[in-house]
Amino acid sequence: MGNKFGFHSGKLICKDLDVKETLSIGVLDFGAVGADNLVLKGKAGVTDDCLEIQGTSDCAINIPAATVCTGAAALDIQSTSLSHRAIRIGVKGTGLKISTTGHTLDQEPANNYLFGLFSEVQASEATASDELRSAWIRTRVNNGCTIGTATGWGYGVCGAEIQLKIYGATINSWQASALWAQLESQGSTTVIADGCVASAVLARTGLTTTTTVASGGVVAGVTIDTCVAGSGVTIASGGGYYGLYIYQDSSSSLDAQDAIHIDNGVAATGISIGTCSVTAINIGTGSKRALLIGTPWAGAAATGMKSVTDNTSWSAGAPVGFYFDDGGAALTAWGECFTVGQAVLTASTGAAQTGLPYTAFFYLDVEANVTGKSDVHWANVMTSFIVGSSKTLDGCDVGCSSLHTSCDINGTLQTGSCLSNLSFGGNSPGTISGEWVCMDIRPTTGNFTHFMRINNSSVYTSSQLTGGTKQYLKVLIGAVEYQITLDKAS
Repeated sequence: MGNKFGFHSGKLICKDLDVKETLSIGVLDFGAVGADNLVLKGKAGVTDDCLEIQGTSDCAINIPAATVCTGAAALDIQSTSLSHRAIRIGVKGTGLKISTTGHTLDQEPANNYLFGLFSEVQASEATASDELRSAWIRTRVNNGCTIGTATGWGYGVCGAEIQLKIYGATINSWQASALWAQLESQGSTTVIADGCVASAVLARTGLTTTTTVASGGVVAGVTIDTCVAGSGVTIASGGGYYGLYIYQDSSSSLDAQDAIHIDNGVAATGISIGTCSVTAINIGTGSKRALLIGTPWAGAAATGMKSVTDNTSWSAGAPVGFYFDDGGAALTAWGECFTVGQAVLTASTGAAQTGLPYTAFFYLDVEANVTGKSDVHWANVMTSFIVGSSKTLDGCDVGCSSLHTSCDINGTLQTGSCLSNLSFGGNSPGTISGEWVCMDIRPTTGNFTHFMRINNSSVYTSSQLTGGTKQYLKVLIGAVEYQITLDKAS
């Protein structure tokens, strides 16, 4: 075509158009002239852009709604020889500007996001045979690949990486997150039907039977890496740093039935907690019930958790099990395995005290006819102190016991009040044909050396009463006090 073409206002028909330097076209319109209306080929050895869009326009590339694409996609990148990124928006070191000024948020045109993908599902679309997605991102790892390093931290692989990186900013109220996922409903009545799980985030593992999780390997639906610990982060008083945080941004929001719900038959252990530096579970004081296992029942309407089946071990199968040891060091102080405490902080007098302030309440409710064996006992609480085979217990003259109760009066116990270390009672309006006893000493393997041991400070001598040397026990029956004379055994 020569070195100069100049201005041309008519129709231009070219079989081959070779542009040496610059081609400027106001409007370029291609009709249906073949499989590819416009083909841009890079020249060998040239690293410039095949297509560079400059100037000011509403849209640099616009595929309007009337466009019909019958192929794989409106924009299709299939090159398998890319040496760099297929699509890049912005530069990693600086990035493109997003702003909350200049436009109304969430209305078009908006400038508070750089990449917008908006799709919809029409009423005529069938979703019974496949999932509908606004975006599908998948990374395929082919057979024979080795990812990461054998030990320690190395490069890994992921389907998508989303990152929020903060450089010296102040983040105020609302939220700051690398991923913000929302499930919303609006307009007509929405029904979450039986069998549907609607969620803002769904994490699913789809491993096949050919997968092996080796020793030390972990597969999880969700992994939270609290790697910031130990990096010099300052957490002020009242601040929080959590692996998982569940909260409400408004007190008027609907409370979740369960903040964490683990469905039936999905795990061998519902929650497993390793070694914690301070406390494994901390339950706030504002909870009406700190822990509920099973469902409370009244009378025969029992729906509690099944307790014990036929187990070979007497300690197996309990809904709650606590197992501790001394940590490999001799006990030199108090060594509680399980502590339950209750503090009464508000004064109450007379009719104001109508409750029954038990620190712990255990009951066994028999709502069926029971014919027991003579050598089997039922009990609300069973305690056992075990001295292992070929082991020695020595130096416990103060008394080692399966059950120890203590009352400590540091204030005043008024006349007419009774405080007991051990209290027996009952409420039995039914028919009693058998024996109802306050205390039952069961047959033992081996014999007790003594029925009861009473230290000297727990009895009264006759010198305190009459000047003699005999010892007595005081017993109060009703309002009458009695003495039981204790004769020394020969």
